Amino acid sequence: MRGGVFSSPRRCLSAHSVCGDEHARIHLEAPVITSQRLGTMLAAAGLGLVSLFATSAATPATAQAETRAETRAGAKVKAEVKVKVGFMIASNMNNRCLEIRAGNPGIGALVDMWDCHGGSNERWYWDGLTIRSDLNGKCLDVVAGNADNGAALNMWDCHGGAPQQWVWDGARLRNPVYNRCLTIANGNWWIGASVLTWDCNQGNNQLWHTT
Repeated sequence: MRGGVFSSPRRCLSAHSVCGDEHARIHLEAPVITSQRLGTMLAAAGLGLVSLFATSAATPATAQAETRAETRAGAKVKAEVKVKVGFMIASNMNNRCLEIRAGNPGIGALVDMWDCHGGSNERWYWDGLTIRSDLNGKCLDVVAGNADNGAALNMWDCHGGAPQQWVWDGARLRNPVYNRCLTIANGNWWIGASVLTWDCNQGNNQLWHTT
């Protein structure tokens, strides 16, 4: 106000104009972006976009490569853990199954008769003339190569020798070297009955089927 008369404030006509009267000046400045600085900013933004697109393009390829590697690894693991699922050898006398006693995976484990349950200690597969177990890959073996009646049976590392050879002879399983048959001892009907070799006959304790 000058001499009791109000005067209108001066307007700033531009960002770099000087506003005010002789007693005060207000200098307003806006940020100045030079052409050099603008070029630098655009270059940085361009590099960022290039990096982003490069990463985006690489990510699917990397993911696909990792997926293929995982698939190959998974297939290899599956191949390594793949096991045979063999047949069960059941008696015509009582429909019980030949099994490795107590699921013993060791050498020398005995065999006996038990209710059929389909466990690996009751499953078998042919390998030439040998009968191998799903449980441990070992072979059904006449203990100590005993060729006499009453020889016990156990599990042993496979070698294909005389004590490990078997053939089907009708419904009987016969050792072709000793000419004796797989037999449930004394025709014992109960679980836990021993299995041995004996002269082949027509007794139902020598008759078997697979299931």
